[in-house]
Amino acid sequence: MKLVLGSSFAAVWLVVSALLLVLPSGSVASSMAPVSWSSNNEAELIFCEGSGGEYGYKLSSDTSGSCDPAGVLVRMSPGQSYKLTLRNEASVETNLHTHGLHISGDGNADDPRRKVQPGMCLIYHWDIPSDHMGGTFWMHAHSHLTTDDQVSGGAFAMLIIEDSTVISSSSGVNSTDQSAIEQWYRNEILLVASKVGNAALGNGLSNYVISMNAHEWYRMRIVAVDPAGKPSDLEFPSSCTVHAAAHDGVWRFQVPKQASSTTYTLSGASRLDVAIKCSSGGDIDFSKRAVATISVSGSGSSGATPFTSTGGSWASHRPFYLRDLSTLSSSQFETYSISMTAAQINGASYDPDTPLGTWNYNTLQQWTVSASGAHPYHLHVYHMQAFQGCGGGVHDNGEYYDVISISGSCDVRFHMIDVGESVMMHCHVLSHEDNGSMTWANVVGGPTQSDVDREQTTCPGSPPMPSPTASTPTSPSPTPAPITSSCAQNGESCTNGDDCCSGSCSRGNPATRVCLAGRYLR
Repeated sequence: MKLVLGSSFAAVWLVVSALLLVLPSGSVASSMAPVSWSSNNEAELIFCEGSGGEYGYKLSSDTSGSCDPAGVLVRMSPGQSYKLTLRNEASVETNLHTHGLHISGDGNADDPRRKVQPGMCLIYHWDIPSDHMGGTFWMHAHSHLTTDDQVSGGAFAMLIIEDSTVISSSSGVNSTDQSAIEQWYRNEILLVASKVGNAALGNGLSNYVISMNAHEWYRMRIVAVDPAGKPSDLEFPSSCTVHAAAHDGVWRFQVPKQASSTTYTLSGASRLDVAIKCSSGGDIDFSKRAVATISVSGSGSSGATPFTSTGGSWASHRPFYLRDLSTLSSSQFETYSISMTAAQINGASYDPDTPLGTWNYNTLQQWTVSASGAHPYHLHVYHMQAFQGCGGGVHDNGEYYDVISISGSCDVRFHMIDVGESVMMHCHVLSHEDNGSMTWANVVGGPTQSDVDREQTTCPGSPPMPSPTASTPTSPSPTPAPITSSCAQNGESCTNGDDCCSGSCSRGNPATRVCLAGRYLR
């Protein structure tokens, strides 16, 4: 697959970045179109397909004809319920996964077993808990067998849960310091660092420029997207001072990390929030390739800082589901082990009807995750606290993550609380997930998610589906003579679209590609 960005679109955005990226303290522009929620918190999003095999999301108001990676930005707030209609204008079956959100993975919410065929719509109901921690998340296509193809093609976007209570009331931060810290974490820069085809992109652009005031502190919110999944380094210019503040959408227990670094190892599905200030510009590299260029001018005067007036860190406010579990006795936890290969988890390939096992709601879990260096382990619904054996590389022991990627084994702890039912887990090397390295836990005894709107439906404004009518008997037609053809029939193996008699060739794992007409075969 080759990504093709329209030259006129790229040129326009280079001009826009030059004109608009120098903004007052409080925000730094991105190229991502924000989803506008109605007064009832409803919106529509289009899943699109470009002429060069690329995929993406765009607003229903977008009439440009383009289909670009990281094309939209979704922002939601704790304590609110949202209804998003996904309109499939591509030629392939798809769906949507809100990666990292602490919401239901069943019913009409974030269940990857839900699918929408071309020309149809699928409605998602996302109920954001009132105590959901504000953070940096993302969303992406999660249609099993074609996840790798769609995400590799650009079907992903940044998703933000707005901050509510950030600083712990017991942290001892005085009002003056709190005001300066609040200025810092609201002074945000958004960056989606991605690999799409052979391109390294920042916010969907090949020449993304971030303008910053010299020596001013910013909160840079970063989403790393690499369908190959395995850890890579994110590198900042040596002229910048960078401190980790949050991982995978969860604030560190002490913010920011005192030790600064210009290199951070991330999995292909990680998020990282950093406190950053720079004296001069340079490139931000992801896996040794530039995804953005920092341009520095002027001098910061906002007074924003991530530190207290004494230069210290501060304690973040912790909702119950993200409290510190590391001090609890091991006797309070149920234990389990996870081992992955390129096609299986615990010796079995994915079966949408058969869970890995059944767990009771409101139980404490300590799981040992093995072989996650080559097979990054992602758990939906619940974040995992890195407990022991997880430190170094991608993780710091004691912090929370939703993707674990470390050679050897790592013990994680989490609480099956607030939501339950189906909880997906899989290798985040997306070709491995498509091959079968995915499963789900059945969490019983907790809240249940509504099934209203669970199935795909005719899109708003589309003509209704025709009602079935009784057929009129007709005389049997003569049996046609067999037609011989060198092309592959529907369901037979293929190597590219030209091999198929009708429809197109699925662009998944080469070993499992088949011709299809209207939908992907199960």
